[in-house]
Formats: sequence, C-alpha cells, structure tokens
Amino acid sequence: MKNRIYYLLLLFLTMFLIYSCEPNNSGGNDIASRLEGKWAVSETSSLFKSALDAYDVFITIDEIDSTTIYISNFYGIGGTYDVRATVNDLNLTIPKQTVNGSDFTGTGVISKNYKTITWKYKVVFESGDVDNVDATYQKVE
Repeated sequence: MKNRIYYLLLLFLTMFLIYSCEPNNSGGNDIASRLEGKWAVSETSSLFKSALDAYDVFITIDEIDSTTIYISNFYGIGGTYDVRATVNDLNLTIPKQTVNGSDFTGTGVISKNYKTITWKYKVVFESGDVDNVDATYQKVE
C-alpha cells in the first residue's frame, strides 16, 4: 500500500514539474516583444476605394503592461501619434480610441512566425465619414 501511494505521489510530482516547465504564451511579454520594431504596411481602404501608399509603422511595448502595444504612424497619421492595441495570444484588439481627431477600432491576427499581422479596422473621421481598412503588416528585419 505504501509503495502504491509513493508511486502515485511520484507520478503526480512528475506531471506537475513537466506541466510547469511548458512555455507560457498567454499573450504577455513574449509575444509582444516579438512584435516590437519596424513594420512595412500595405492597406486597402473602403473610403478611398484603392490601395493606399505603403508606409512604415513602429511597434513598442507599454513599459508597465506587457500585453499593451503602441503603434506609431498607424493609418499613416504620423509618427507623433500612437494607436494602442492589446495582445492576447496571436490576437490583437484596438479598443475604441480617439487619435488626432479620428476614432479607431479593430482587430488583428499575428502569424505563427510573428512576421505578419493582418488587420481589419475602422476609422471614423470628425466629419462622420467611415473608412473600413484591411491592412497587412510585414516585419522589417
């Protein structure tokens, strides 16, 4: 009986150690750190009915919350403006926010190799015009 309890305890302990050694990809710093840097953007606009000029953005991580990133020059609005997004595994969410007079909301999906982000987002201008945008970001090495 003691041997059986000993083996069960050993089995449980082994399973616990193996499980606790698996990497944690819960959307925190590991994923966000892979996104940090320069990205080349190509996007298509519903308002302008064509592909917009290609431009670059820069992604940085929030210093306090590693699940929050900032994208400067999002939608080509200039490098002094940042749009905030949250990271949850390979999904990105742009919560509603006003930047430079326009409202932004949307979602993105990060590729498994962390080299591409596919976005669908909406921009509502002060005039009330709405632009639905599909964008692809490619990591610049």
